[in-house]
Amino acid sequence: MTRTAIIFFCRRWDTEAQVKFGRGCSPDASRAVEAMARSVLNVASAAGVDILWYSDVMPDARMAACLGIHTVALQRGATLRDRLINAFVDGFNRGYERLCLVGGDTTLTNEALQEALSAHGIVIGPSLDGGFYLLAASSSQEVLQVLAAEGWNNGALDLHMVPHTTVHAEPDFDTMHALQHRHPDDVVRATAARALCGCITLRRYVSDSVRDAATSQVSGRAPPGIRPFA
Repeated sequence: MTRTAIIFFCRRWDTEAQVKFGRGCSPDASRAVEAMARSVLNVASAAGVDILWYSDVMPDARMAACLGIHTVALQRGATLRDRLINAFVDGFNRGYERLCLVGGDTTLTNEALQEALSAHGIVIGPSLDGGFYLLAASSSQEVLQVLAAEGWNNGALDLHMVPHTTVHAEPDFDTMHALQHRHPDDVVRATAARALCGCITLRRYVSDSVRDAATSQVSGRAPPGIRPFA
């Protein structure tokens, strides 16, 4: 057990894909989410500290081990704010002296992670959309200070009364198009391109099926079955 640890705060791949990109996307959307998360974990694993994965469902232990995860646990709480606080509280209760939380839907650099892990006090990695992609702290009280200062209606941080330092800002990737064109990892971009192509193909299939169904009402032919979205 190391004195510091990384909290990897990420839902199951298919759940994250449905939330971010919609239920109508192809199965490759979850693979794109997985590729994005793996790129974050590659950086996290290189830090040489324990990684704690907090997910919406208990991850498979063998898969977690292959990804370099030290501990897996369930997210707890009715709101996102509660789940974030509980992840930190649980981590500190496990005996860690400093924790750095990162998500799976952003980019992460070695420089930002090392700075956050080695610093004292609160370190924020701001997201370009106004929230944060990284949060490091040495106590639950520091975490509460940050989360009390975040406007949860719009994700904006108001930290002028909270002592902290920042690392460089990073984007969130909330569309497959952004993931394909802006993510620095070649594997992630290629996977997103396949997912985007699958989404377009699926929409065309549904559109053609609806058209054929309308035509059949005139011709008397039975309409073809329309597959439900995955």
